[in-house]
Amino acid sequence: DEAWRFGASLKSPTWMEEFEANGVDENGLPRSNRIDVDLPLILSVGASYDGWENWLLALDVRYLDFANTDGFGDDAYFDQTGALNGLDYSSVVAMACGAQCELTERWTLRTGYSFNQNPIKNSEAFYNIASPLQFQHMLNIGSSVGFTDCLSANVAYSYAFENTRSGQVILPRVGPVPGSTFDNKLDVHLFSFGLTVSQ
Repeated sequence: DEAWRFGASLKSPTWMEEFEANGVDENGLPRSNRIDVDLPLILSVGASYDGWENWLLALDVRYLDFANTDGFGDDAYFDQTGALNGLDYSSVVAMACGAQCELTERWTLRTGYSFNQNPIKNSEAFYNIASPLQFQHMLNIGSSVGFTDCLSANVAYSYAFENTRSGQVILPRVGPVPGSTFDNKLDVHLFSFGLTVSQ
């Protein structure tokens, strides 16, 4: 059926050399800071359907293997120097679906929704306080308008619903602070605009 299309991709892990930076310790003495971090294996599968006139529907499912990736998947704890060993991310599945409708020859509307599991457990929240907090639910709407055969404008709005990770404060060489709690929250409003010029 020509209305259906399927695709898949496999992105291998990205292995990087150890990052090194010169710094100072709490006493002002020289210190070499090192971090060994890679990017995860990503497996994606997707499908689309355009069997209805002027409509296109799409679905994408993706697996990100954080748990077996240096840096992201390493156990989270402070070593004897106070350095963080890893982030202890879990591997996650992400899903995105979308629809596009061509209202006229020059005007197209789009909407989409995405969901992904959160790789950060509440028990590891404090170790990830400086990491980008992950959103789990995002809603997107957008439109394209063609002014001429060579010029079109694209506008989109995305909202990532509030996501929270809560945990206990953990100090190097001390451990969890009794009775302490903190919340790390994120929500995102994103507006984008672009012009496309073709020949």
